[in-house]
Amino acid sequence: MKLASVSVPSGRAVVVAALGTEPSYLLDVEGYRRHAAAVADAPLAETDRLAPTMRDLLAGGSAAMAEVATLVAAAAAQVAAEGVESLAAQELVVAESEVVFQAPVPNPGKMIFAGRNYRAHREEVGLDEDRGEAPTFFAKYPSTLTGHATNIEVPWFSDQIDYEIELAVVIGTQCRDVEPRDALGVVAGYTVTNDVSARNFQLTEKNAIFLGKNFDTAAPMGPWLVTADEVGDPTNLDIECRVDGEVRQQGNTSSMLWSIAELIAYASRLTLEPGDIVSTGTTNGCAYGQPPGAERDRLLLRPGQVLESEISGVGLLRNPIADS
Repeated sequence: MKLASVSVPSGRAVVVAALGTEPSYLLDVEGYRRHAAAVADAPLAETDRLAPTMRDLLAGGSAAMAEVATLVAAAAAQVAAEGVESLAAQELVVAESEVVFQAPVPNPGKMIFAGRNYRAHREEVGLDEDRGEAPTFFAKYPSTLTGHATNIEVPWFSDQIDYEIELAVVIGTQCRDVEPRDALGVVAGYTVTNDVSARNFQLTEKNAIFLGKNFDTAAPMGPWLVTADEVGDPTNLDIECRVDGEVRQQGNTSSMLWSIAELIAYASRLTLEPGDIVSTGTTNGCAYGQPPGAERDRLLLRPGQVLESEISGVGLLRNPIADS
């Protein structure tokens, strides 16, 4: 399934599922659940809510996800048989073009980002290929999140904004000290993110991570949470980052030094909870992979540009760059 958190034209924030229609319509999961119950003459109590937020849905575990899959299949069958108009008239589906995307999990408890986890990226920044004894992690705050088709805002304190496309893992099961062999079993799904960075702070200032990685909108994410069963093997996904259509980064998740399972296992030395994000690092091609000079300066992000981050089977995240 492809799930998302969006604001619909009325202003409500809802969890939706893609129906696979053309043009694309999105199913209001909670709204359709209540509609289906009423049609079956088994109305739900007001407090009986499956998915008021994505984090709530994920906390419901495999049973909740299975119920959503059943709802999506029923709605898709209804649309195929009757057309989308009746559901649209009841505001149970909405055109994708009419929503505002939030990050798939707008309020994660933790966002844990891996650094220097691709061979080619380590090489371009002057590091050897030895992955060391443990992965490198840092935290990003939930306030850095912004959704698909929303602006990345260049902060006033930096003119050195760089991009790093990453595959992000969305945790679906609470766990602690999970073994690598079991780690993919705690994954709800995957999404696309970009670890946008203010390099002047990250690389030269005392508050390197605090400001260099955590300014507002420094973590665009989405559009979709694609469930693990639909993605299949996450260790062989093509990734590509573009700026105004120019390919800047290109690689494959098979090039990670620490595998997705190993990253989750190490991160689970802290308790991981449903909705937590573990991002897996970037490949080569970022601006600061270039030596100081005109080419590095050209590659840095500027207001007016458009950043596209695409991962095969997971989605295309598109964000304009704007002044703050």
